[in-house]
Amino acid sequence: MSLSVTVTPNETFPDDSNVTRAMLRNAASPTVEVTGSVSNSDLASGSAVALEKLVGVTEGQILVGGLVAHASGGSNKKIAAVTPSSNASVTAGGEITPSDLTITKAKLEKSDANNIINGQDELTSVASGDSVLLYDASATSGDRLKKATVSNLLNAGVSSTSQDVTDLGTYTSGTTPVNVDFDQNPVQILEINTTTASQTLSITVSNPPGGATSSKSVELRLKHIGSEDVGLAFSGMTFLRTTPDTLGQGSGSPRYAVLALTAYNDTVIAGYAAQT
Repeated sequence: MSLSVTVTPNETFPDDSNVTRAMLRNAASPTVEVTGSVSNSDLASGSAVALEKLVGVTEGQILVGGLVAHASGGSNKKIAAVTPSSNASVTAGGEITPSDLTITKAKLEKSDANNIINGQDELTSVASGDSVLLYDASATSGDRLKKATVSNLLNAGVSSTSQDVTDLGTYTSGTTPVNVDFDQNPVQILEINTTTASQTLSITVSNPPGGATSSKSVELRLKHIGSEDVGLAFSGMTFLRTTPDTLGQGSGSPRYAVLALTAYNDTVIAGYAAQT
């Protein structure tokens, strides 16, 4: 319905009566009563009505173009107040919070030019105090995505001057070769305990880098505690000097030797030194 305006005078002027100043003042201030309501048809198109004068919405709702078309037709839709789904929340302060598992890698820029975030700036130099984002695999609760400085990242896993080793066991006899795996620790150890003569230890290599863009290095420490010399045979490597063929027994004390291997561009270069 439309609005109705009723004006009631606050003063009457009877016939044959004197008009006083007070009567004129009362007549200048009639009572005005407005009833009814304003509907959509009562507002002109383009009326600048403040939102606060419309029906209120619940905190956390947002105004969007709804599904229902305007009564006047056309492609425009009515405004609807909606509450974000479980994938996000919004506060009266304008803070939008996505829910867990909402932002996936598919939602990030993944083009070759802007991998992985569109519009990112590129650093031409990195300081030790700069930070990167990492997933904390050791955390059991709370935030898992954390920042780490470049300095701490470069020092990750380096807590002392010690180095983990790969123990290749003990060779006593036989023809089964001992394999030095470049994918294992860069320091590997082998104990030799030959107590019978004419034994030959064969040493092979595996998993060297296959191209010219990377290299790997392994140091093999040999410790001979046996009472007999052991023959040495090598496969898959090139020695800088004469290829060794024997490691003597220690005559009651361990005899040590070191085989240093560097693999690069499909070639394994070997250096060897033994205790005299």
